[in-house]
Amino acid sequence: MLPCNITIFWCLLFFIINKQVLGQESSEVTDRIINGKDAKIGERPYQVSLQNPRHFCGGSIINHRYIVTAAHCTVGLSVSGLQIVVGTVNLKLPYEIYKASKIIVNRQYSSKDSFKNDIALIKVSRRIRFSNRVKAVRVPELHLRLRPHTPVIVSGWGRLLNGTVANILQEVLLEVTDQGKCRRAVAKKGFNLYYTQMCADDNDNSIMSGDCNGDSGGPLTTTSGILVGIVSWSIKDPSCGSNVYPNIYTRVSEYIDWIREHMQ
Repeated sequence: MLPCNITIFWCLLFFIINKQVLGQESSEVTDRIINGKDAKIGERPYQVSLQNPRHFCGGSIINHRYIVTAAHCTVGLSVSGLQIVVGTVNLKLPYEIYKASKIIVNRQYSSKDSFKNDIALIKVSRRIRFSNRVKAVRVPELHLRLRPHTPVIVSGWGRLLNGTVANILQEVLLEVTDQGKCRRAVAKKGFNLYYTQMCADDNDNSIMSGDCNGDSGGPLTTTSGILVGIVSWSIKDPSCGSNVYPNIYTRVSEYIDWIREHMQ
């Protein structure tokens, strides 16, 4: 069996089921919502569940035809069988389901270098119908930077603290981590942190909060609803929502031109 150092959800899924490994080779890293609260219907109208046929990653609606997610959620994935569930907080009660027609992975994505450029677009086969519970997320301005300690919200259907998979969408309030502090923290484990990435954590060492397996690709937003990050990875120490290492996200503001170019 091949070694797997990054226990991202896809790695877990294929490693256990299909004996295929995707992602960087090391057992130090995971993509991990822990200690969150149940989201209400319409509270995160841009949140989607990617399923094939079960939930494996999250994503965000950015317009009537496109979903943005993490590249590691889509590498090696065929559009056939991929479905996008929108408008629900309960995975057992899907509101509306769309098929994918195209997957666009950033060409500079690298699973072997700290998940650099971990971003992808999914085009749906038909126009997404917007409503009170289905809407596009607001995208940030190019090169937007948030100050350390700015409150942000991450959401997803990842594993709960007791290890079970959440059926109800979870959300948790975090704070943006100082970039230098985060870079030094991940460097201790031999990983890099690029300007195209950002970090967030609970900033309360007594509580473990954050994202977990199955949250990958999901949104990190400001409290005003601007999409600033995409759930990418974090160092596993010792469990989901580590209070030792921040969670790492793809910084969406560095990919605005890329997003616009590939949505044309």
